[in-house]
Amino acid sequence: MPIETFIRELKEETNYSVRQDKVIALREYLNKESNSWRYIFFIESDVEKEDLTLGEGAGFDWIKIESLDKLDLAEEVVPDLEFFKTLNNPHFLP
Repeated sequence: MPIETFIRELKEETNYSVRQDKVIALREYLNKESNSWRYIFFIESDVEKEDLTLGEGAGFDWIKIESLDKLDLAEEVVPDLEFFKTLNNPHFLP
């Protein structure tokens, strides 16, 4: 299942464990360009970057939603981030 894959990858890449009931599925859809399904998840966390053990994710950083437009993002993530920004939830908004 995609949610289990997300949890496993999060643990492998950051050594951060999250319970399945804490994972919010934002959306899933067929990416026609790559002919693959995309699953987008969200978790709320107050973990500090310094408390994570980074593997492949080394060098990542937290960013503010309002600064997304200033970043050079991979094309395939832009629609997901735009969708994320439209959610009417105080936890997601700047």
